[in-house]
Amino acid sequence: MREGCPFVGTDVKDILLVEAARAAAECDLVLFACGEDGGQSGEYRSRSDIGLPGRQAELLERLLETGKPVVALVAAGRPLAIGRLLEKCAAVLYLWQSGEAAARAAAEILAGDVNPSAKLPMTFPRCVGQIPVYYNAHSRARGWAKDYTGDFADAIPDGPLLPFGHGLSYTSFEYGAVKVSSPTSQVASPATCDLRPATYDASVTVCNTGTRAGKEVVIWYLTDEFATFTQPVRRVVGFEKIELAPGEEKTVSLSLDPERDFSCVRPDGSRVLGPGFFRLSASLRAETRFELR
Repeated sequence: MREGCPFVGTDVKDILLVEAARAAAECDLVLFACGEDGGQSGEYRSRSDIGLPGRQAELLERLLETGKPVVALVAAGRPLAIGRLLEKCAAVLYLWQSGEAAARAAAEILAGDVNPSAKLPMTFPRCVGQIPVYYNAHSRARGWAKDYTGDFADAIPDGPLLPFGHGLSYTSFEYGAVKVSSPTSQVASPATCDLRPATYDASVTVCNTGTRAGKEVVIWYLTDEFATFTQPVRRVVGFEKIELAPGEEKTVSLSLDPERDFSCVRPDGSRVLGPGFFRLSASLRAETRFELR
């Protein structure tokens, strides 16, 4: 192990970067420990630049010049702009600030002893100027057009660097069709004083199509295509983690309560439930469209 530069500060002798790159050139695989110092996160620790602090970006380029595969281990208390890492590194493992057990956990994942299954709990922006960026933003008033690519004219492609719910595994999962069955029973709706279905039952079948056992988090997103009040592009209405052996499949179910999941909030805090079309997605891998009458 060799230190190329500290997490913070630019007052670093060039010889340290050179020696780190020279040592990396003699290895078969380079582990690039990067990110933030523990003191850079927390209350009153906002940063105007969410790139790699100090001279870490320069060190990365020197390591890449060796031609050896580079695996980035990122310790940070916030989403960083890691587009260069994703573009050039063989792999990126985001450790957050995990404490004294982080090194062993990372080694077990990199060695293949543990099959990762985590999903990002937040959205990663491409740059600091894109913040705030989040999965449940409200729909734009202006629609998309051929010459209208998004919020920023200089951010191509549009959208987040890594979306909420992103996460990789050493195996692969295939999603079947999302099915939604309309219930036959009805209950009185306090929001509109008429009868509404009690619950809608949804399901999707997930199959492990890889060669290793693994865990998958099925995240259910609901989209209201047209509502009385502006709604998010999508909302999380449920999630479940399942474990599957190679070739094994499992059906994941979800119960949707109209009053809780389909209604929207009025300015006074009360809820309104009206008919309309909804889209239900399973991890953005499969979706269906159905009508609430």
